[in-house]
Amino acid sequence: MDYAPTDDDYRFNVDIWAPFLADLDVCSRYSIYPLSNQEIVAIQNGMMPLLRRLQAWVIQCINANPEGMFFRLGTRSPKDVWKQCATHLEDNIDAQIALCRITSMADILRLCKYSERMIDDMRYHLEKYQGTQSLCIVLAPWRPRRGIEWRCFYRQDGTFAACSYWCDDATTATIPTSLVSFVKKVAGRLSALYDRMVVDVEVDGDNLWLIELNPWSEGTDPILWTWHELDALPSGTVAWR
Repeated sequence: MDYAPTDDDYRFNVDIWAPFLADLDVCSRYSIYPLSNQEIVAIQNGMMPLLRRLQAWVIQCINANPEGMFFRLGTRSPKDVWKQCATHLEDNIDAQIALCRITSMADILRLCKYSERMIDDMRYHLEKYQGTQSLCIVLAPWRPRRGIEWRCFYRQDGTFAACSYWCDDATTATIPTSLVSFVKKVAGRLSALYDRMVVDVEVDGDNLWLIELNPWSEGTDPILWTWHELDALPSGTVAWR
């Protein structure tokens, strides 16, 4: 279930935490563009002539990555867009994610038009954060899903819980040790920012990819857990489902 954006979502804007993780492969390849309020309004209304500076930046990013870019706002991705324009993809997770791949400025406008997440986040920003905090566009080189994605819940008291993110992913009897270490490394870098967080990581053999960070709150889907269960875990617990 998708929730309306909250202050927590803005605390986890990509441009806030990515600089602390710049040496990680995914974060080092993020391209981040802070939007002005005028540009947000132009995106909302599909006014391409008012987006020349943004369009030039997008073209530059795409020229450097001809296979396309994964698009998201700093707050969330438009992964819900299939509900509006491709309902036949309900059971095809990889195809849903592929809808977030862009090769032009027109693709960004399309995603911002049809994704309720993008619509809500831009509206919320203009209503609450005008002049006090930027909303950014984040582009990353397109990379199809290859391994198992885990949703990991971490508190700075050492508590770790996890579960497979997608229902069609095979589950494992034991969680990869490297995953626990990786999440603790990420959390350690961000300890000055957050005392708890949700970290999405793809594990593909020996390779681990940071997908995104989310707030430890009801606005984040706990997947196979409940927030009551997660909040009640004793300090230092390591658990998975």
